[in-house]
Amino acid sequence: MATAETSTVTTPTKRVYLDDDDVRMTFNWIRPMPHGGYLGEVSYGSFVKKPIQVFDAQIDPADQSKTWQFQAQDGAFLLKMKVLSDQSSITFLDLKKGTFPLVTVYARFP
Repeated sequence: MATAETSTVTTPTKRVYLDDDDVRMTFNWIRPMPHGGYLGEVSYGSFVKKPIQVFDAQIDPADQSKTWQFQAQDGAFLLKMKVLSDQSSITFLDLKKGTFPLVTVYARFP
């Protein structure tokens, strides 16, 4: 009998993005979840290390981007995030609940 497993990443995967005004958005992806989801934290503006989760990734065959459901673990917001296949930008859209900025942020490469 197969069982679903999750694992803890020993070092969180950190991703840094900037918006059009050079305001920093940081993701720390902490743990993969079943069915391709992730738990993590986001910092941006008034959100500091806000626990989040992404799930239900939908792939756009035209450009191979993924649109995820994106929500605070405490239910404070729910919206979608579209991630380009090369992870060079993320666009937040379709706010269903709460407040989270509907912005596009761009990868900051060292």
